[in-house]
Amino acid sequence: MKYFNIVAILTTLALIAGCQNYDSSLNSVEKKLLVKTESKFYVDVENSNISTLIYTKNYDQEGNLIDFTEYSNLGILQSKSTYTYDENKSTEKKLRFDNSGIGVISVDNFVYYFNTSGKISEKQTLADDGTISTKELFDYDLRGNLTKKTVYNNSELSGSYSYTYKYATDGSLVERTISSSGLVFGDTFTRDSISYYKQDNKLEIINYNKSGDITSVKTYFYNQSGAVAVETLANKDGKLLSKYAYRYEYWN
Repeated sequence: MKYFNIVAILTTLALIAGCQNYDSSLNSVEKKLLVKTESKFYVDVENSNISTLIYTKNYDQEGNLIDFTEYSNLGILQSKSTYTYDENKSTEKKLRFDNSGIGVISVDNFVYYFNTSGKISEKQTLADDGTISTKELFDYDLRGNLTKKTVYNNSELSGSYSYTYKYATDGSLVERTISSSGLVFGDTFTRDSISYYKQDNKLEIINYNKSGDITSVKTYFYNQSGAVAVETLANKDGKLLSKYAYRYEYWN
């Protein structure tokens, strides 16, 4: 089966995506371990104790995401997605749960189509009768970075996001800007400055608004397998706002 990067899909679809979308040159260790389960936890910023589980992702032995389960900050089940794969597409069935984490309040269905590089080229949100209610189209540059996302609701253009990138002389990504336009999104602009610290195995993303003011600082610390181990978010003054820890199980 051809490997499709659903993990990248889950992050790319957000306006400000996680560090997994950046071409990091941080870790020189070859990634030999195949992840079976990835879990993300809240960490208490006061005492650094790991607390509530945020999500779990399970993968098959070919690296395909097979299910994705999310929890509230109280540890209550919020949603669970399951994925199936075909030659050039994947389907997602997402169950959303009530505040008890038991009753299903909605079922959402999505279809993802992939280009020859295994990246998403189109995402469809299906209505209850199976028709397409929302369609998102994705364009990429030669490096495989997302350059444009265009959104249609009921075949009508809703708006679009544009992405531009800057690179250092060694090819490392050092800046990304995102702008949006359209009746639904409105006009927005944000810029990320990206710094790599190989000695500390970390990546830092400073976010700026349209006026050039710092809005937040995200930092990702990597383990020796090149996977994110710790994630932090601070405000412009350096005050720690949130912290997360990642845990992995691997296929033998």
